[in-house]
Amino acid sequence: MAPDRLRRAILPLSLLTGISLYLYACVPVPLANLRAVHVQRLSAAALPAQDDLRETLVQRGEAVWKVTLAGSSDWINQIRRHELNGYAVVVPCDAPDIELFASGPYQGITKVSYYGRGFNALRSTAGDTTYDLYVPETGTFILRADVNKHMSDYDLGRERLNLCVSLAGGAMTGAYARSNEVRVEVGRAR
Repeated sequence: MAPDRLRRAILPLSLLTGISLYLYACVPVPLANLRAVHVQRLSAAALPAQDDLRETLVQRGEAVWKVTLAGSSDWINQIRRHELNGYAVVVPCDAPDIELFASGPYQGITKVSYYGRGFNALRSTAGDTTYDLYVPETGTFILRADVNKHMSDYDLGRERLNLCVSLAGGAMTGAYARSNEVRVEVGRAR
């Protein structure tokens, strides 16, 4: 190969290598195998003690719906590597433009979020693990396009909703990843 042709070939190869390294270092791998394991109604006292919502819901005598999901434990490594704030996205499957507030995800009592209390001690294991999120039994729907717009209330103690749930993580650097959606029935049967 002539030196001139070699020089022209090195630049594209260098760019490809640089892009590949950037993608590995800066783009989190989404959780792709998330699935529902269990849904149950509990007292709000079942929320992890450090959850900011726990005290308010307990004082009101409120219940929560605990949704347990299973998926790759590598999500914990992705949260750590990319310093992501982990959260749950919960929407009615038939109305994806509105959202329900959900607390979590948690692994045991530890919030799966880079800045969550106790997260530094959390270690992923090989294979799958469980992630818990908690949906208050009553609340107000949130319009995703305008969180300040007043929406109707819901009561999972009186109605059953088919919810689409996913786990996501984002950072101020622009890194973002979101899992596959999982469908779960939450609330009392009609």
